[in-house]
Amino acid sequence: YQYVGFGSFQFDDFKMIHHYLGISDMLSLESDPAICKRAEFNKPLKCIKVENTTSSDYVASVELDKNSIFWFDYTSPTELGILFSDFCTLLNKANVNDIIRITLNAYPPALSEKYKGDSDKEIHEERLKIVRQRIEEFLPAEVEILCMQKNNYPLLLLRCIKKACSKVFNNLSFPKKFVLPLLSTIYDDGHQMLTFTGIILEAQNKEDKQNQEEKIKNYLSSYARFPL
Repeated sequence: YQYVGFGSFQFDDFKMIHHYLGISDMLSLESDPAICKRAEFNKPLKCIKVENTTSSDYVASVELDKNSIFWFDYTSPTELGILFSDFCTLLNKANVNDIIRITLNAYPPALSEKYKGDSDKEIHEERLKIVRQRIEEFLPAEVEILCMQKNNYPLLLLRCIKKACSKVFNNLSFPKKFVLPLLSTIYDDGHQMLTFTGIILEAQNKEDKQNQEEKIKNYLSSYARFPL
């Protein structure tokens, strides 16, 4: 396997993956030239390659000739559309048994701070409008404004991730591939964040894939407050 992520300041994930999994083919993507130069100087392992590029440019150009583990950490809510675009491009190119981990801002007030004085209903409506502008094609058919409450917003984003997976791995393009969720966590890092991790697998046939997707839906439904 190779590991691809955002090493940035401390490279903690790189150090752990190298230590526990023995992976020595490692790539850190740094979009800022100054940060890239600093990361090259401070990288803790010689096996880490630092590349001055964005995640979007990387996934658009890369040819994946070996299995990979990806962790793309998007902290800004303005990057929501970029994240889903990168995620779908990566799904299209990834191999069976590749692992993809994405982290995204799941704090509703970060979407729009300027409506603090209005009613809760107006605030939720404005934030949902912003989400629609950024990832409308991945939203469920019906979305209630209550989905924009702090406790519900991460669940809405998980439903969007599920729809993105189904959109890419449809029965025409990839009739046997599916994403098996491994771990989803919500945590507070100044802002509420959501991390999703899944592995790409391949079913023996379409029926097995449909059965697996139904199991995933039932599993997620046990946590969600709204229909998937």
